[in-house]
Amino acid sequence: MSTTLPPLPESFGNPAVAQMAEIVPAAGIDWLPQTPGWYVVAAVLLYFLGRRALRAFAHWHRNRYRREALGRLHQSELTTRAVNETLKLAAMAASSRDEVARLSGTAWTEWLQRRCDGPVFSDASLEELGEKLYVTSAQPAAPSLVAEARTWLKSHRDAHA
Repeated sequence: MSTTLPPLPESFGNPAVAQMAEIVPAAGIDWLPQTPGWYVVAAVLLYFLGRRALRAFAHWHRNRYRREALGRLHQSELTTRAVNETLKLAAMAASSRDEVARLSGTAWTEWLQRRCDGPVFSDASLEELGEKLYVTSAQPAAPSLVAEARTWLKSHRDAHA
């Protein structure tokens, strides 16, 4: 079952385009820079972008204690003792353990206030964190105390900033 096709005639196709030559496209354009100056510019740009990315990562990593403490303050059943414990843990992460661990009462609340640009805690919250905390049993934290603790966590100055 082999079929053979007849041969093509000499004048096959459109006679109007028989004498035309096919267009050969130009070579592709090279998009890489041809001078070494552009490589220097790219290297300097990569250096500064890399440096900025490393600094942003270091800042994010350094402030993980803030994110963890803010997460603890989103619990529904918070006591004043739990708020104080969260503030103490965050303060020890932000500063030295030797400086913060021994603080209690008025010294503790004064230390908290000094770490921010302006006063963050109200007088009632300072009294609750300072003296009432050690006298009364586990009492629910006032919403204003939790809000002030969140503000302190977001805005305090730390030793490594």
